[in-house]
Amino acid sequence: MAITTNLPTDERLIAGFNPYYIEFTSSALSYNKSVLTIKNYLGTDITTVELIPDDSGDFKYNVSGVVRGTVYEYEQFIEPQYEFPNITTAANALITDDTISRGYIFKFDVYDDTSLVDTLTTSVPVYFLKASRQILESPDMIDFSSVSPSLYVEPLTVNQMSVTCWQGYPIDVQFDGLDSTQQIVYDDASLIVINTVLISVNEDRMMRLALIDSDGNELTSLSSTSFYEVALVGGKDSFVEIDYRIPSCEGKYFRFTNSNGGQSFWLFTDVYTIEKQRKNKSRVQRNYNDLETARSRNVSLGNEINNYLVVNETTSSELDNDMMKSLINSPVIELWEGGNNWRRVEMTNNSGSFNNKGTSKLFSFTFDLGTIYNQSY
Repeated sequence: MAITTNLPTDERLIAGFNPYYIEFTSSALSYNKSVLTIKNYLGTDITTVELIPDDSGDFKYNVSGVVRGTVYEYEQFIEPQYEFPNITTAANALITDDTISRGYIFKFDVYDDTSLVDTLTTSVPVYFLKASRQILESPDMIDFSSVSPSLYVEPLTVNQMSVTCWQGYPIDVQFDGLDSTQQIVYDDASLIVINTVLISVNEDRMMRLALIDSDGNELTSLSSTSFYEVALVGGKDSFVEIDYRIPSCEGKYFRFTNSNGGQSFWLFTDVYTIEKQRKNKSRVQRNYNDLETARSRNVSLGNEINNYLVVNETTSSELDNDMMKSLINSPVIELWEGGNNWRRVEMTNNSGSFNNKGTSKLFSFTFDLGTIYNQSY
């Protein structure tokens, strides 16, 4: 007897915010139900579900709800916990991050009434990433993960191999270190970082390389660094090209989740303005004894002020345009307020179009910065 499933046999990444159905069947002669146990990568039970076979004897279960509950946030509505490391010591720049993906293994038990007639526990974890795929796209993110040492590893940033950095503004890149037991970072040709975290069998396979920290320290002199090579010992190397820019003026800097489950960054230096909208609270009629000394008939209970940030950008390349698309599509956008302080904001309006007749485009975005509550009494 044997259980056959549709699960991948390699540790690939799968977009965790899409429906993902596990299908399996048994070669047992007779059965009428199964119990599917979902475990974390260590083998600890998360939940179980009882399933009934269809007319063909197959079982099917959508694991999306379980996955979303564990890869989204540790608790709903908490703020992001990731902070940039201080990289005055270069070895601090390469770290692991277990918040980007989660690994699962599965146990299948097939029953004929109360008798166990078939069982299987998978040994290869399936990793679900904080990412979404759209119509006609596969949830299997093969392009962004090595499923064997012979395949190329691409970082999770939207620009993939080319990363835009601005002097003084924190930035990192995220990539999959699958199958590697050591990671060595080279600046063009010079060894600068060694990290020896074992990542091939646990959640620590997702990695971050900080290029500029929250104090403005650079990993190397980025203005003269053309690329970094991350040698994944036991895996396949990853390369990060550097597009280094010196801001002409102070701007507004954003970090946002991209469609690949990683984070992208952009500095708006063209034009930005703050718009304010005021809404008065209720007023109460005051008591007064003398009209000559009374200053008003009513007393305000305060007001609410909504601040809106408006930024503009004229792009100069297709990579810049891709970043604007990613920002528009992003479900989580944060505004940098210095140090390791990021404010989550909402995009309320955007303008600008994409076409195939040139790369220079003008974009405008409006962000809701939240409400200021002013109370007088």
